[in-house]
Amino acid sequence: MEVMLGEILELARKERLSSYDASYLALAMRHGLPLATKDKELRKSAKRCGVEIFASRH
Repeated sequence: MEVMLGEILELARKERLSSYDASYLALAMRHGLPLATKDKELRKSAKRCGVEIFASRH
């Protein structure tokens, strides 16, 4: 858990995200999963980090 916390905090700092948003992004990055969010800044960060955005139908 401590390793992941450091990763999350660094990602939050680098991408200027809340630790809450960075935790979702870090999990998506670690497990190679798409991220489901409508948050504009989080979507931009995901794109920069090479994380696919889960496409919504709405």
